Amino acid sequence: MSTSDLFLSMLEAHESGDRLPMPACDNVECDKFVSANGDLKRCSCCESVYYCSADCQRLDWRRGHRKTCAAIRSHSLENPDFLTSRDRSFLRTIVHKIYKTQALNIFLVQLGVMKESLILPTECVTILKYTGANFDITSSPANPELYLHNSAIPVGPMWQDQLSRALASNHRIHLHVIVFPRAQEQMLAKIVPVRRPNAAVWDGLHALVQEMPEGKEPHKGRREWSAGPEIVAKVEALIRATIAKDEVY
Repeated sequence: MSTSDLFLSMLEAHESGDRLPMPACDNVECDKFVSANGDLKRCSCCESVYYCSADCQRLDWRRGHRKTCAAIRSHSLENPDFLTSRDRSFLRTIVHKIYKTQALNIFLVQLGVMKESLILPTECVTILKYTGANFDITSSPANPELYLHNSAIPVGPMWQDQLSRALASNHRIHLHVIVFPRAQEQMLAKIVPVRRPNAAVWDGLHALVQEMPEGKEPHKGRREWSAGPEIVAKVEALIRATIAKDEVY
C-alpha cells in the first residue's frame, strides 16, 4: 500500500468511525476505555484531557494535572490550532494504522534503543517522521524534544504533562511523536500517547533486550537489525499476543 493510499484509508476510517482505536480515560490509574454512555468528559478548563467520571478527574487533578491545567489552557488560547479534538482523533487513527502495518519495524527499533541506551521502556519515545513516501521510524529518549521545540505550532506544556503521565503509568503508556514536513523547511510535531490495558508489551520487550547478544543490536535507533531470526521471531510472537488486542489512546 502506498503512503497516499494509507492516508486515504486513515481518513476514510476516521470519517466513518470504523474500527478506530478506543479512547482511554486520562486518569492513568483507570482501566476504563469509555464511560457507560460511551463518552469521555473533557476537562472544562484546559479542554485537553478526558475522563470517564468525576472521580477520575479528581484523582488525576491530585496526581498532577493541577500543575499543568492552567498552563495548557493559556497555551491553547495563544495557539488555537494547537490540537483540536478532531486532530487528536485523527492522530490516533494514524498511529493505529502504522502499528497495523509496521509493528515489527517499530518494536525492532525500540529494542535497539533500549539495548544501546540502557533506558526504561517508558523513556523510549518513538518518532514517526513522515518523509513524503513513508514514515521513518526512530526511537530515542532525547530526540523528541528537538522536534517538539522546533514545531511550527509549539507543544508548550503538553510535553511535560504527557511525559509525567507515561512515567506514572507502570509501562502502559508509550509516547509517540509524529512529525510532518511543512513549507519553507518548517515541520509540525504532535504528541500521541499509546495506552495499553497492561504492561505486557514492555515486559516482553524488556525480556527480549536481556536475550540480545552484545554488539548485535540496531544502531542509532534505526532498523539495522542483525540479532538473527530467533529474536525477530520472538518479536513477531509478542506482536501477535499484544498488538492484535485493542490499543487505547
